[in-house]
Amino acid sequence: MSNFDSKDFGERLKNFRIQKGLSQENIARVLNKDKATISRYEKGEIIPNVKDISIICEELGIYEAFKTATSTDGT
Repeated sequence: MSNFDSKDFGERLKNFRIQKGLSQENIARVLNKDKATISRYEKGEIIPNVKDISIICEELGIYEAFKTATSTDGT
């Protein structure tokens, strides 16, 4: 069973996105999604798939920071 916290992931996504000066629209464009989807990610309502998480991390330059948020074994 996964210990993934979608709310924590969403908060981290929003914080890093803002730190990088990007809008939800910027992230949505890269993922080929709409702004509402990014908003739902940030609210923890839905979880992006692994491919989209990878793209988000690459776009924000934060792979290591998100690695801990997506780990299922605490490492």
